[in-house]
Amino acid sequence: MLVKDIMTREPVVIDVREANISEAMEKMRGVDVHQIPALNGRKYMGMLNYREIMRRRSLQLSSKAQNYVVNTPELTPEMEVEDVIRLLVDTGLSAFPVIEKKKLSGIVSRSDVIRNLEQILGSREIRNRQIMSTQPVFVYEEDNIEEGAVKMRGLDETEIPVIDSANKLSGILRLDDIAADTFKRQKQRIQGREGAAGDRAGEKTKVVIKSASLMDNPQWVYPEEPITRAARLMTEHRLHILPVVDEEMYLVGIVGVSDIIDSLDQREKEGILIVVSGVEPDERDVYEITYSMASKFLIRLSRITGIRHGKFNIHVAKYMSEGKVKYSVRTKIIAEPLNMNVDYFHWNYGKCLSSIFDAYEERLKKWKTKNAHELF
Repeated sequence: MLVKDIMTREPVVIDVREANISEAMEKMRGVDVHQIPALNGRKYMGMLNYREIMRRRSLQLSSKAQNYVVNTPELTPEMEVEDVIRLLVDTGLSAFPVIEKKKLSGIVSRSDVIRNLEQILGSREIRNRQIMSTQPVFVYEEDNIEEGAVKMRGLDETEIPVIDSANKLSGILRLDDIAADTFKRQKQRIQGREGAAGDRAGEKTKVVIKSASLMDNPQWVYPEEPITRAARLMTEHRLHILPVVDEEMYLVGIVGVSDIIDSLDQREKEGILIVVSGVEPDERDVYEITYSMASKFLIRLSRITGIRHGKFNIHVAKYMSEGKVKYSVRTKIIAEPLNMNVDYFHWNYGKCLSSIFDAYEERLKKWKTKNAHELF
């Protein structure tokens, strides 16, 4: 299958020469997409990505859109989809431009791959339980939407499950709905200041909005269902994650677009590949700590399990908590027959990783005992 078979032709674009970030995000919301090619006239400059924008610690409505443009690899119509999947996995980006005769002719996003999943998979069947994260992060109906936004940024996702007081799935909270509500209130405050008189002009009031008030009705899948059903629901409802529930609607896992994309990468690799995302290019110390500690942990993993091929995904996010930078680290091991994930939060990055690897080691020993007959 080729790029031209799955690409979105004539995508909505934005000229970033004059546009501000508010206009760009409103345009994305208007056509219900999470990435949009940025042009300078007719020249492709990069991609504006909703997820990358919302990762910023602060966001000014009047900021120039060109300051948020992300550089991306460029595709050609004749490229194999298999190569695009590898790019999606290796770069962590969500969409690439298709360039033909030096002009933008379309884009290929993770959603395009998901929409064509049945053709890409062929006769292979993969179940949700094989790829899902088994430690799902969620918010309660009564939680402030800001708490949901912080958790989504930490997970590098744009949706999060909402559960009720009985701990059962009740909804999905979307980052773009939170952003739309935030922008609406910002504009109202600006208009209020302009129309206000006297000492009350510019007065700030803290607004608390519960997750239940903004959440959508939930969609879900069961562990034993094939990922093709998850892909169909994601496409139909424009979702990037799906809760995995048991028969009583208790949340037991999460299947995300990134989990599905990772499962399609069939490259045979020597050793366990470490894939780090979310770290800025200039944060060399974070990269060095990550690779050093992860490499030592993977040696222990091989000794415990005998597994020597696979992938270890590490996503790092930072946010402010109690006036200090706090790290949110999400990790996942994908190495047949092992599929395991551990997430952790801490102000000290090294301690955060150490706690993650200690948790893995304890779980791996239990996993080895349980599955010894399959390994040896």
